[in-house]
Amino acid sequence: MREAFSEMREWFQMERAPNVFRVFGRRHRDALVFWGYWKVVFQDRHLDRLTKEILAYATAVTSKSPYGISFCTSLLRRRGVDDDTLLEIMAVVRHFNGITKLADLLQLKSELTDEQIRDTRALTNMGGRTAKGSS
Repeated sequence: MREAFSEMREWFQMERAPNVFRVFGRRHRDALVFWGYWKVVFQDRHLDRLTKEILAYATAVTSKSPYGISFCTSLLRRRGVDDDTLLEIMAVVRHFNGITKLADLLQLKSELTDEQIRDTRALTNMGGRTAKGSS
């Protein structure tokens, strides 16, 4: 576990392994599996690590997790995210939470069929725009 905790300290740029991992301290196998899965999920692939950490922050805020908000805020701060960026993230989270609640209240159905949702080409060609918003 010492090696894993050392790796976590480096990964998270913290003086000690995060409490969410330390809770597994007596269950070494579980801790190593959890840590291994974390590294796989947060490695750069289609999304980079910072984007994934922003998504984790948004999830923590939406689920109203005091530990998650504090943990993710500290992660983002260590990666250079400033107050303006955190506020922008929060504006997006708040806006989309409101939109989805309104749509649920009005019992709106999606404009897309299940088949269209699965077909990424249909999503990227909607309105002549790509998924990244360029024409």
